[in-house]
Amino acid sequence: MTFTFYKYTDDARRVDKTNYLTQLAVKNNCIFKDAENKGTPVIEAAYDANIKDANYLFIDTLGYYYLSEPVLAGQRFIFTASKDLLFTEKVNILNLECIIARQENKYNAYLNDDRFPVLNKQQVNTIEFAGGFPQHDEVLLIVNGS
Repeated sequence: MTFTFYKYTDDARRVDKTNYLTQLAVKNNCIFKDAENKGTPVIEAAYDANIKDANYLFIDTLGYYYLSEPVLAGQRFIFTASKDLLFTEKVNILNLECIIARQENKYNAYLNDDRFPVLNKQQVNTIEFAGGFPQHDEVLLIVNGS
């Protein structure tokens, strides 16, 4: 497995982090302390001054991870990692077709939104047809406007 260590400098809620990653080092000799836990693994890497400031990691077969502050144990760094599902699944997320219920500048008046102020009055007009309703014919009612 290839471990690519990065320094990440932006908001963790960003889906595409590509422009905010600075590559620090690429390692092939890292090991997992707990081989069963791939969601929040503990990773050991040989001491390298380049990765002491790393806070982000890409593992080629598993995806992207946030890193804790490294702990120096002998000649090895020990990192606790937590999976970054947003960036790992960014292709799938960005290809989703969704209805956005809330956005700071635009709104959809057809979606119920208790924080969007609207005037809600019921207007009832009764209009009598001159000859009444025919009993055996179809009636088409078209309403235009509000």
